[in-house]
Amino acid sequence: MIKKCFLLVVLFAFLVPSFAQVKVIGFKKLQQFLPAELTGFDRQKPTGSTQTVMNMTMSQAEVHFVSKPHQTENDTTPTVDVRVTLNDALLMPYMIIPFTMIQQNYESETESGYEKTYMVKGTYLGKLAAQTGDSKNCKLDFVVANRFLINIEADSTEDAALITGLAEKMDIDGLMKAEPDK
Repeated sequence: MIKKCFLLVVLFAFLVPSFAQVKVIGFKKLQQFLPAELTGFDRQKPTGSTQTVMNMTMSQAEVHFVSKPHQTENDTTPTVDVRVTLNDALLMPYMIIPFTMIQQNYESETESGYEKTYMVKGTYLGKLAAQTGDSKNCKLDFVVANRFLINIEADSTEDAALITGLAEKMDIDGLMKAEPDK
């Protein structure tokens, strides 16, 4: 299976130059589809980039949310950092291949956390993972339209509802209709 995936990626890399170059959506436009707010968090300035390598172009937009400062000196609750990354990986299939292998009803649990299948908006199959214990974090990865790779990750918390709620609020329908700059 891995050999087949590798051969597919290599074959695609050589065939891409022969296709008419399809444009990805630039990072500035992708930033419009990042979440605007997260209750109890301060939104940082969005960042992004658009890059071309070997005739394959990728755009990425990202925003950070940081939990608001503590109200008292005695509050030892750690600061929670939430990152939302949106990639337009139209011509970079190796980024999406692992997500095409996700099966519905996948679940794995260990002493240090879990991984399981999660459906965003009831349509987009993704993987939700949480790590418990001393290094808490949770992460949701999903693909939209075999093109957009969305990653939402929160450090210092294992509260998966925080990131799944953020995913549910994203304008995915608008993202799917977005057109590249001309």
